[in-house]
This record gives sequence, C-alpha cells and structure tokens, in this order.
Amino acid sequence: MIRFVVNKNADLSKYGFEEDTKEWVVWQGTRRLWVRKSDYLLHFNMITNETLSIFYDMIKDNIVKYVDKPLKPCNYHYIGLSNDEYKLILDKRNKAK
Repeated sequence: MIRFVVNKNADLSKYGFEEDTKEWVVWQGTRRLWVRKSDYLLHFNMITNETLSIFYDMIKDNIVKYVDKPLKPCNYHYIGLSNDEYKLILDKRNKAK
C-alpha cells in the first residue's frame, strides 16, 4: 500500500496545519488532513478540492514522499496436531514437490 510521509523538518503551519500535542491537523468543519508526530504519515479524511490543493502544494515543495509498505506482516497460524496428522501433512507436501 502506498503511504505518504512528510519531512520532519517541514513547516506545516505554512499549509494551514494546526499543531496539537500528538499531530498536525487541517480542520474544515471536520478533520481533513493530519500528520501524526510519531511516524509523520499523512492521513486523509473526506477529501475536498481545498485539501487536494494543500496536498499538491506539499508535493510541489518536495516535503512529501511516498513509501510502499505492506499492510500487514506475514501471519503465522499455530495449531495443535497429533503426530499422525503432522506426518500426513508432511507426506502431502513432499508429494506435491
């Protein structure tokens, strides 16, 4: 999934962001854009032409970059098997090779 990361040294107040304790926020009745200070990921909510304009200005000023990160790490599942069930699974795997 593509995510947008904001440069930590950028002056976000220039784009209309208001600083909060944990994030920078653009309000237009509701929270429209926000950047968490913990990871500096840019988040969108109910995009309008004004918020897109802010986003494009940030891109033009080269303070936003995109990062391709997987949504979730690889999941592992652990189940209890008897010895016979385990051997059966291994035999099926070996036959499939």
